[in-house]
Amino acid sequence: MSTVAIARPYIEFDEATHAYFADGERVPSVTQILDRVGLIESEWFTEEHRRRGILVHMFIAMTNTGKVPKRDVKVEGYGAAAIDEAHEYHKQYVKFLASMKGALKIEAVEQKVFDPMFGYAGRLDFSGLLAGLPTVFDVKTNRAGYTPVWAKWQLAAYANALEPTLMHRRMAVILTPTSYSIEEFPREQYVSDRDDFLSMVRVARCLEFCQDSTSSSIH
Repeated sequence: MSTVAIARPYIEFDEATHAYFADGERVPSVTQILDRVGLIESEWFTEEHRRRGILVHMFIAMTNTGKVPKRDVKVEGYGAAAIDEAHEYHKQYVKFLASMKGALKIEAVEQKVFDPMFGYAGRLDFSGLLAGLPTVFDVKTNRAGYTPVWAKWQLAAYANALEPTLMHRRMAVILTPTSYSIEEFPREQYVSDRDDFLSMVRVARCLEFCQDSTSSSIH
């Protein structure tokens, strides 16, 4: 018996609005779902943090694809002080890579993923093989070296959308201007963390429906 491959939708991302589209239809992102159910701490998700994260992740993506971010690089919308700060975070990422001692093989960078069953999208910082095992990575930047409690669900959601049949390792890489740390979430908890997130997708949709219904009744 022959099998027919199911065509995956074309995923677009609008950086300005942080919106994902699957074949032109807007779909929620992983972080939007986590925020909708009340798990994103606003003090760790400010505009300052967002802008810094964009710049640091740009430097990381360059490094992961074999490029070297120049110290005097010019980036539209960012001053010299912001670029210098991002370089300090990036230095710690380079130290993290060195600590892997060849055990990490990066296979995809800034990869958009989509779950057609539950209808959510996201973007992996990078994924690959760590000590021969499939692994998804998310990089966090903050001055306190803090790992958000919701990171385990975020990475489970990305892993499920990337390839639902694999049991990925999940690694959060936490960067500060002076240090780095790694937090790996237990593989034996992957299924429960994934199922927790998929329940959050349902809750987020219910909340959105209730909000839309309330707005419609008022108007």
